[in-house]
Amino acid sequence: MTDWQPYLISFIIGLLVGIEREKAHPDHKAMGIRTFILISILGAIAGGLDQVWLSILVTAFTFGLILVSYYTQVIKSNNGVDRGLTTEFAAGIIFCLSYGSHAYPALAALAGPVIAVILFSKPTLHKFTKSIKNSELEAAL
Repeated sequence: MTDWQPYLISFIIGLLVGIEREKAHPDHKAMGIRTFILISILGAIAGGLDQVWLSILVTAFTFGLILVSYYTQVIKSNNGVDRGLTTEFAAGIIFCLSYGSHAYPALAALAGPVIAVILFSKPTLHKFTKSIKNSELEAAL
């Protein structure tokens, strides 16, 4: 494994999820393509650091920014509508995948696009959930 591959994998998964988030919420300006690329690159940098304390510092910084972004959007929306946490949760997952891309590049390269597909499939997943009858769910469980 060469040194640049974790950064390339991280960039691509940040790009994919960032495009999806930006297209899914064009009116929300908090986290889009640029933010997700930066979060994924920060994850790759933190995962590649030799000093544990510096890695912890970069991780805390990134999750602090994600938290600030969420609260900024809640304050801006001040209309009582629940925004949910999907974008912030996706940002955390992308950071973690990027962090682990040095040790587990195949996992990061596979899981990143899967996350993007799950996010993209929101309407289909909700339609599927509504079509399931209680008896069918009970039988499956």
